[in-house]
Amino acid sequence: MKPLLLVVAAALIDTDGRVLICQRPEGKALAGLWEFPGGKVEAGETPEACLIRELAEELGIVVTKSCLAPFVFASHEYEGFHLLMPLYLIRRWEGVIVAREHKALAWVKPNAMDRYPMPPADAPLVAWLRDLICGRPQSALRGGGLFAERGLDLVFLDPGGGVAFLVQVLLFSAVAHHAGMRLDDLGCIGFGHGVSPVGVQVQQQLAAIVPSHATKRI
Repeated sequence: MKPLLLVVAAALIDTDGRVLICQRPEGKALAGLWEFPGGKVEAGETPEACLIRELAEELGIVVTKSCLAPFVFASHEYEGFHLLMPLYLIRRWEGVIVAREHKALAWVKPNAMDRYPMPPADAPLVAWLRDLICGRPQSALRGGGLFAERGLDLVFLDPGGGVAFLVQVLLFSAVAHHAGMRLDDLGCIGFGHGVSPVGVQVQQQLAAIVPSHATKRI
């Protein structure tokens, strides 16, 4: 059995919906390929602490734990080890990003990342970012507009209840995007129609625990 290597990575997202990718330097494995910043989790270190440390070392920025949103993970078998790599979303940081360890940096929209060759563990994560950032327009996050036009269901949540906590967890997972779930600024969840089979299952499971009076058709 191959040893398991835990590596943590970040998708830093700017206000234009671009994601930072870094080009590996010459002299290292997979040199010239583009990757998400991050690094190996050391013994006794949590993934969050590792990512905060790596971003400071690689990019010169300060990130707090509260700004790390777990999103999705990669599991890939290399020749000498099996890599497990959780990817965190980050939209807030302090400092100016500079390439301290990489050959180059690039801010790229997810739907243009296929122009940048990536390691086999990083490349599959791009599709999840594409769905997240380039999927539904931001106008769909409002209670009316596209929600009303497309006949979506809204679930009004009690901020202090267990259902609200569950939905917060779901929204931070990639499964939420398969389910067409979105959170608007009023604390409502929108469910899309015609989503994937996985998304339908998530909708059904959540509907089973959400009180009927908590839903509203618009």
